[in-house]
Amino acid sequence: MKIAKIVVGARLALALLALATLWVCAAAQEETADEWYKKGRDLRANHFFF
Repeated sequence: MKIAKIVVGARLALALLALATLWVCAAAQEETADEWYKKGRDLRANHFFF
């Protein structure tokens, strides 16, 4: 029983670490959705399609 609790705790810790990593990556992005939208409008206005 003690080993099962350790495994559950390790899985929980790993899940929280993964969520924290995703949050940090999302928070570190410099450009917001509005900035991406403006960039897309500018590229479209300049007829720059890739």
